[in-house]
Amino acid sequence: MYATLRVKQDLGSRVETALDVEDGKTDRREQRRRAMIEAARKLFLERGFDAVNVSDVVRRSGGSLSTLYDLFENKQGLLAAVALEHHSTGTERIDAIIAQGEDPPATLAAIAQAIHEECMHPGKVGMMRVVMAESLRSPDFAQRLFETLHVPLVERLARLFAGWAEAGLADISDARLAANLFLGLLLYGHQMRAFVGERHDPDPALYEAAIRDSVRLFAAGYNVRARPA
Repeated sequence: MYATLRVKQDLGSRVETALDVEDGKTDRREQRRRAMIEAARKLFLERGFDAVNVSDVVRRSGGSLSTLYDLFENKQGLLAAVALEHHSTGTERIDAIIAQGEDPPATLAAIAQAIHEECMHPGKVGMMRVVMAESLRSPDFAQRLFETLHVPLVERLARLFAGWAEAGLADISDARLAANLFLGLLLYGHQMRAFVGERHDPDPALYEAAIRDSVRLFAAGYNVRARPA
């Protein structure tokens, strides 16, 4: 009986050790993935997508070409991962705003502000130019990013708007259409000028006024209202 117990304990210890080793490998792989994404981001911004090759990324990040290909398949897959990493910070911020459960008008304003700040962040503007250039050249890449980045954001907003409609806080019959219209209102001239490389930085008050007007127009059109006191 004691011998059997010792065997079981020994096997359990070996299993735990094996799991610890596997966890360590997973952590190292994730660290390597993040290092490659960060190296690629900086290189793409410094040189442009075409002027960077995967060997440049490996030299800057460490690791090996085999690891890079295993993680991202190719340079285009690496660019998609960089774009997703950039986008995820914005969606996390929007998720946090929605989770606060503020009244719809306040939530709309906060989401609009978050989207605006994400779009106008200098690093993200630069990366958007890189992504747009590759999207024009590769329709498959463009479709992949559309489905990975844009569609989930529309679905997040559509769920939010549908919930408001169900609660009697907005007159929205087509939540997906409303989500697309809301995003369309926020992508106005300032962001477009930044994307195409205009260096002039207009008065921040103009940004704020445009955001307020966009939110006001959307809220009026869909009769978005606060919860009853």
